[in-house]
Amino acid sequence: MTIPSRFDRRCQLSDRIRQCIRHLTACSVLTLSLCPAVSGNHDIPIPLSEEGFAASIEPRLSEALKASNEAVTHHNLGLVLLSRQDLKSAADEFRAAIQLSPDFSDAYHGLGLCLMKTGDIPGAIQQYRQAIRLDPVYSLAHTNLALALELDGETDAALEEYREAIRLRPDNAVAHNNLGILLKSIGDVDGAIAEYRLAISSRPDSASAHNNLGVALQAKGDLQGAILSYQEAFRLQAGTGAVLYALNLGMALQASGKVDGALGLYRTVVRLKPELAEAHYQLGTAWQIKQQPDHAIAEFQEAIRLRPAYADAYAALGVAYQTKGDSDQALTYLQQASNLHTEAALTHYKSGMRSLATGKPRKAGRAFEEFLRLIPDNPDTHDKIVTAKSMLNELAVPARKDAP
Repeated sequence: MTIPSRFDRRCQLSDRIRQCIRHLTACSVLTLSLCPAVSGNHDIPIPLSEEGFAASIEPRLSEALKASNEAVTHHNLGLVLLSRQDLKSAADEFRAAIQLSPDFSDAYHGLGLCLMKTGDIPGAIQQYRQAIRLDPVYSLAHTNLALALELDGETDAALEEYREAIRLRPDNAVAHNNLGILLKSIGDVDGAIAEYRLAISSRPDSASAHNNLGVALQAKGDLQGAILSYQEAFRLQAGTGAVLYALNLGMALQASGKVDGALGLYRTVVRLKPELAEAHYQLGTAWQIKQQPDHAIAEFQEAIRLRPAYADAYAALGVAYQTKGDSDQALTYLQQASNLHTEAALTHYKSGMRSLATGKPRKAGRAFEEFLRLIPDNPDTHDKIVTAKSMLNELAVPARKDAP
C-alpha cells in the first residue's frame, strides 16, 4: 500500500475543501426572513429582515358603548396586562368581558391576540373570526386574522384578509406593511414595494415600513435606494430597537463596497446586543473582506458559541482558516457546516410533505425550494432531491391555492 505524501494529502484536502465551498457558497449568505410578529419585534433565532407589526388594540369608543361598563373595564384591564406580557391574566380578563357582553367584538379580538402570542394559532383565528362576525367592518381584526392565517400557512386566505382590511380602511399602515411582506414572500416584489410605500404614506414615522422597503428594493437590485431606506429606518429608531436596521444597513453598505461603514455598524450592534450571534457573524464577514482572518475567526467562533448550530458561521470559519493556510481546520468546519445544512434541509423537506398532505401547496413549494437551496447532492440525499424537484414541477402547473 502506498502511503500518500504530505503534498498529496494537502492536494486531497484542498479538493475536498473546494467541493465543500462550492456547495456552501450558495448557502452561506445570511438569509434574513420574516416570522410575522404579534406585537413589535418577534424574537427568532435569525434576525428579521422584514418586520411585521400587529394592529392597534386600543378600545374603540363605538364598540365600548355596546358593552356594559363592567365588560369595558375587564377589556381595558386585559389590554394593560397584554402590554405587560401577562398573557394568562389578560386572556382571563377578555373572557370575563365576553361573558358579561357576548357581542363585544373588541374582547374577542383581544383574546385572539393573547392566543396568538401563546402559539395557539387555530384558537386565535377562531376569536378573530368571531370579532369579524360581530363587526364585519373591523379593519384591524381582519389585519390580525390575516397574520394568524399567514402563520398557519394559509397564504391565499391571508392575502384576502389583508386586502379586505385595506378596503375597509385604506390608511391601515399595518395591513399595507404586512401585505407587502407576504407578497414579497411569494415573489411579488413590485407589489411589496407598492404596499410599503402606501404604509409609509399613512405612517411616515414607521421604521419597520422604511426597513421593509429597503429589503424589497435591495431584492430588485436598487442598492442605493435600499441604503436610503435603511438609513431612514435607523434614524427613526433609537437604542436597542435599531439593531435590526443597523444590521440591514451594514449589509447593504458592505454589498456596495463600503466595508468600513459596515464594520462600524456591526460593532455598534455587538455593543448594543452582544448576545446576537448574527451581529458577530456579520462583523466576521467584514473582517474577512478586510483581510483580517484572526479577527474574523474570533467573531465566527463567538457566533457559534452563541448559536451552536449556526451553519453559516461554521462555513465562514472554514473559509477563514483556509485563508490562513490551515486546511485541516478548514475542512473540519466546512464539513460541519455541510452536515448542519443537510439537517436543516431535511426539516424543510418534511415540512413540504406535511404541507402537501394538509392541502397547502404554496407552503409546500416554498419548503421544497428551501430544501433544494440547502441540500448537498450525494447518494444519501439524491432520491429526496429528485422527489422535491418533481413536486415543484407538479405544483407549478397549474397554479394551486392553499386550502382554507
